[in-house]
Amino acid sequence: MKKVILALMLMASLSFAACNKDTTTPDNSTTSNQATTTDDANKTDDANKTDDANKTDDAEKPEDNAGEKAEIKSIDAAELEKMQLDKKLKEQNLVVDVRSKEEYDAGHLSHAVNIGVDDIVADPSILEEYKDKPIILYCNSGKKSGKAAEALVNAGYKDITNAPGVKEFEYTLIDIPAVLGKDLQKVADEGSATLIDARDAKDYEEGHLKGAINANADNVKDMLADIPKDKPVYTYCYSGNKSIEVAKILKAEGYEVYNSNDGTKEYEFTLEK
Repeated sequence: MKKVILALMLMASLSFAACNKDTTTPDNSTTSNQATTTDDANKTDDANKTDDANKTDDAEKPEDNAGEKAEIKSIDAAELEKMQLDKKLKEQNLVVDVRSKEEYDAGHLSHAVNIGVDDIVADPSILEEYKDKPIILYCNSGKKSGKAAEALVNAGYKDITNAPGVKEFEYTLIDIPAVLGKDLQKVADEGSATLIDARDAKDYEEGHLKGAINANADNVKDMLADIPKDKPVYTYCYSGNKSIEVAKILKAEGYEVYNSNDGTKEYEFTLEK
């Protein structure tokens, strides 16, 4: 009898232990699902963080070339000399002598205009009309022209060259000042000088600056009686090439003469018939 009772008690004990085991054993599928959910959440957070970081980088990253300062170019002196003596090459660039007026008047590159370094540094927009055109600067040694070049690229000019100075190379120099188209138009509007249009007669008749005389290198000497010496003379043509030849003749005759670097092909003058 005792054996039967002991056997029953042992079976009851084993049954109770089994029940407890079933109760305390974790549900592997539930745990797995929870781990998967947590992992997915972490991945989502990581993805969001990465996306936010990329957006921040994109926001901080400047647009390509936006506001990028242009590099100041250099040029060989012999190449600049060739360019100034070549009528076609001359038209492709604006050459600026940044020295003093006294130094410029004593001799400068044939088609160079004179704008002092201090004027350019103080107001780079002085050459705004030529911002899209290659601009070549020079002085005596490259120091002042380098300063002017830096001011222009800082102001957004994209094609600026600093050339060797007149003390570094034996350039062909002339003493006839060159002016820009806007300066010639101002002189014409004021009526303060004699204007000579060196273009062909038919083009002169179609339209010329107010009060201009039509003359060329072949006939200007025959017209000296019509050109007073008591006021300056300004010459112009299509691009400054024909008119510089007229200016040279007048200079030799003792006139105070200026040649327009910009011709009717390059500047929109106010013309009349």
